[in-house]
Amino acid sequence: MREVDFNLKGKRSYVTLLGAAVILLLISLPLRSFKADSSYRAAIIIVDDAETERLDMLVISEETLNKYTSAIALVEKARHCSPLNAKYSSHEARLYSMFGVWAETMLSLGEPLPEGALEPSVAFARAEESFLKTVSLQPTNADYHMAFADLYGTMKNSEGMDKELRRTIAAYPVNAPLRHLVAMRYLLNDMKGNALEHARVLADIGRGYFPYIIKEGDDALRFSKADIDRFYKSYLFVALEIAWRVSEDKDVVRSIAPDNIYAEEVVELFFDWRGVGDEF
Repeated sequence: MREVDFNLKGKRSYVTLLGAAVILLLISLPLRSFKADSSYRAAIIIVDDAETERLDMLVISEETLNKYTSAIALVEKARHCSPLNAKYSSHEARLYSMFGVWAETMLSLGEPLPEGALEPSVAFARAEESFLKTVSLQPTNADYHMAFADLYGTMKNSEGMDKELRRTIAAYPVNAPLRHLVAMRYLLNDMKGNALEHARVLADIGRGYFPYIIKEGDDALRFSKADIDRFYKSYLFVALEIAWRVSEDKDVVRSIAPDNIYAEEVVELFFDWRGVGDEF
């Protein structure tokens, strides 16, 4: 009987300790979340430009360097308190990326970096590390992948940029505004083949140029001012511009347009706008 009582008491003690540990954990989680958010907010405020009404970040300079260093320390504290919140590692990556761009610019102008400032390579490496954490936490967040691609673009890492842009578009493959942004990133980084690839898809999915009322017969090609306005503002028109900037070849531009009478009209309007229509 005594052995049974001892075992029961031992089990009760274990259950009591386990229950206490669970309660402490449940109490600590909201507290850690609160501390993380407080540090994150402080990190934003410390580099806010007080002279503007919006949350505009101060320009990095020798005078504001300490504020940015403090902001990074605060957001790192937030990330440690709440390591599964991608918002904190994303902001950390953004700060390090800004640091890297500033330091790189200073050195390119022949100016020495102030004491305590990170070398560009160090800042970019830390930004990359923070973005890797961010996208591992939210692998389908297009905004995070786009920001990561921008970092790789700044670092002249075309392979990394391409990988992140493809992950960006994989999140929303038929989203025309996002496809446009991706195509432009490729174009601005002189990756023309990739830009044309995405311009072709953009031309296919950006169907905003279609008239609200589809006419038939002779009326089909009688377009109102509103129709023509819509043609100029369409993603097809944007896709044609990307194709033109890639190739400056009318046949290439025509090749990405869908096969319908409205797309044909957009193409002709584009050539006229570019000054390369048949009459020129």
